[in-house]
Amino acid sequence: MKSKISLLALIFLLCLSFNILYGYTFLDKSFFGDRIHTIDVRSLGMGTTGFASGKGTFCVSKNPALLSELPLLDIAFAGQALVYQEAHSFPAHGFEMEFVADNIYSENMTYYDDYALGLTVNPKYEYAPAIAMAYIPLYDFRYQFEEEVRGVESPYQDELIGWNNVNCSGNIMGFTVGMSKDFLNIINLGLAYQYLLGDRTTQVDVIYLVSEIDKLNETRLTNLYGNRLKLGLLAKPHDRFSVGLVYNTATKANAKLEHNFTGNYNFFPEFENKLSTDVELKYPASFGVGIEYRPQTNLFSRLNVDCEYTFWENAKVQKDDGEDLLELEFENTFELAGGVEHILYNDIPLRFGFHIVPEYTDNDIMTTYFDLGTAFKFSYFQLGISLEYGSKEYAEMDFFPDGDLYGGYGGTNRESKDKIKIRELRILFNLNAVKK
Repeated sequence: MKSKISLLALIFLLCLSFNILYGYTFLDKSFFGDRIHTIDVRSLGMGTTGFASGKGTFCVSKNPALLSELPLLDIAFAGQALVYQEAHSFPAHGFEMEFVADNIYSENMTYYDDYALGLTVNPKYEYAPAIAMAYIPLYDFRYQFEEEVRGVESPYQDELIGWNNVNCSGNIMGFTVGMSKDFLNIINLGLAYQYLLGDRTTQVDVIYLVSEIDKLNETRLTNLYGNRLKLGLLAKPHDRFSVGLVYNTATKANAKLEHNFTGNYNFFPEFENKLSTDVELKYPASFGVGIEYRPQTNLFSRLNVDCEYTFWENAKVQKDDGEDLLELEFENTFELAGGVEHILYNDIPLRFGFHIVPEYTDNDIMTTYFDLGTAFKFSYFQLGISLEYGSKEYAEMDFFPDGDLYGGYGGTNRESKDKIKIRELRILFNLNAVKK
């Protein structure tokens, strides 16, 4: 997957149910993409928590009520890079069918990056609210899968006969404007508006070397646009305790859907060839709760716990006339995150946390993230760095059942599911210019 930065983009999109892609696969959720949970290093270093505490402009993407806690001026820049490794394997058995090893037939490693920019002004006058503007990546569709197909007519044959490829491109960006006002130093109220734009292209190629038969499938969503509101509250009943509440409204977005394929094998059987239609995408609302506790210790410490519930069962993909274009069977998700921040005597923070994310296509598939981070101050500037490692494993049928695709070239369909292992390593940095 090549790095591609969109100037504009939208939010999580739809889902396809493929006849050859069984159950959960990346393509099952390719229209909704992968959520970028945070672009703030403090939040990421503490397991992506941030509903009840934040220190920079990008907290507007977690809870806009936190803007009232920021200094007079905060200018923020963020950059992130992600390494994504995915391995597909099937079990290899010996002479008496005993298990020998996992036979990895495809292993892909891909890279991508994203950037964000934001500004917060907090006048701290009696009636003046804190105001923030930010350009933030929200969802990502970029993905690449490639496997070589080799002859299997003889156990000694190792002839390359073709490639199977899946390529997805595009992402979703949000232009965010938020404001917040504190009341009696006890409660903050916040409101943010996000305008979302983007596009997504999925291309599937089956390429033969021994014949002229190629199959090309391309599905595009273009001119995507939509908007949503984010409502936030921060309650501070005690100096050592804070509670944050966030509600994201449901989103309706419009887009143009196009689907084309050549050859006689359609990877997207729900769509006819040369399909071109306007669609309305309905994205679910979500509700989040966060708690921050500051215990009395020799070191200045903060403990954060967040949970978020997303109503994925309400997601829809419809034509202009209101008819459902796809039948979606999504499951609501409950995410849990926790993190700790210790401020050392030299004012350097140490942060670590975890984040558990179930898939909305199948809640039994969980991604577990572990995070850590720190930050440094230089006069008016602050540089923060965080690392995140995530992993998940699940069983699924082969992306490309070779018996169907390669028919006369010795390919066979495996009846058992493959094992899929995914590993992610993410590095995020923030550079803030701050005036108190």
